[in-house]
Amino acid sequence: MSNNFRFQIKEIADLKEVIKCVKESGKKIVILSGTLGSGKTTFAKSFAKINDFYFINADEIAKKMQEKYESMKSMEADVLITMNIMGQTKTMQYKYAFEKPNKFYMENDEFLMVCDGKTYYTYNKKTNQYTMMEIKGEENDIFSPDYGKFIKSMLKNFNVSYLGEENYDGRKCYVLELIPKENPEEKMKMYVDEEYWQPLKIEMEGMSIEYKNVKFNVDIPDERFKFTPPEGAKLMSSGKMTMSKDIDEVQKDVSFKILVPKYTAGLELQNAMLQSKMPMERIWRLLAYFMGREKS
Repeated sequence: MSNNFRFQIKEIADLKEVIKCVKESGKKIVILSGTLGSGKTTFAKSFAKINDFYFINADEIAKKMQEKYESMKSMEADVLITMNIMGQTKTMQYKYAFEKPNKFYMENDEFLMVCDGKTYYTYNKKTNQYTMMEIKGEENDIFSPDYGKFIKSMLKNFNVSYLGEENYDGRKCYVLELIPKENPEEKMKMYVDEEYWQPLKIEMEGMSIEYKNVKFNVDIPDERFKFTPPEGAKLMSSGKMTMSKDIDEVQKDVSFKILVPKYTAGLELQNAMLQSKMPMERIWRLLAYFMGREKS
């Protein structure tokens, strides 16, 4: 079914006009209905296979995205981030590289952000100043723009709808609408590459992220993820961060007893984060709890 035909069907309210449109296109349309959990998707996949129909929905796209991510070891791309702040549009472009599990690199003419899996650096090229943060714990990919975790939670945390197909940056994409179950007003639109199952563009209110010239499973030199301060560079702050689902893991890095709330309103602890920082020779510590969803 062509893209134009699909959206034409969605915009026609009169059933007679729909039937006329189908006949003129030479296409077939199959209407499948049933209650939630009645097995519509399972039947549709079998029916499509037997009748040589092409079948795709939001669940299938999410599955393919996850399969692609699991097989991916590294990735390179040009990233374009556009933000609308108080009516003004700001665009930032970066060279981007990512290697599992938690190495990444982002750089443009003004800034460098890099992590070798153990230490995260930010460097301001104009001021010749940098910061560093040691990271620990099984959840230490907090600084890594890893979309794999997002894919895993996509169907769980969002109501996902398949809108159809569009071309983006010269590539054919599946278009998804994501509406958060907890904050339905914060809608997102995602363009997923049909060949590589990679999100090429993500739109949300006031912001969009675009990936161009994407390459998968490329050999990235280890030096790309390392940072050596340039001559005369000034260290503005340094610190450590531990992030873990296990309170005992975080407890190792503090001299006081971490108190676990007895009352959580039915919520489970998602992870705990400890951050210690030494800016301007002052030391402070922050311990934050991130509560997850209600217990099932």
